[in-house]
Amino acid sequence: MERDKEKIWLVIDANIVFSALIKDDSLTGKIIFSDRFSLFFPEDGLIELNKYESYILKKRSNYKQKLSYDYLLSCIFEVVGVVPSKYYEDKKLMR
Repeated sequence: MERDKEKIWLVIDANIVFSALIKDDSLTGKIIFSDRFSLFFPEDGLIELNKYESYILKKRSNYKQKLSYDYLLSCIFEVVGVVPSKYYEDKKLMR
């Protein structure tokens, strides 16, 4: 039974966050806000989110959803830990 209480640790990429931002009631969003997971996001992904912000806003279906984008983004990063690039910079060079 103890195992049922363990959180699953996952690293997510920008596409996962995009999915949650585009559709408020997506399965991806439900997973992000689930207490079953500890999620982590690479700091470099924040650049990608900024780059595609206008695209994401166009995909959000109505005016109210567009207004709630910043709020939703802040809520996501309250539950998703951002990993500073200094912890994986040397790993990027190995690709």
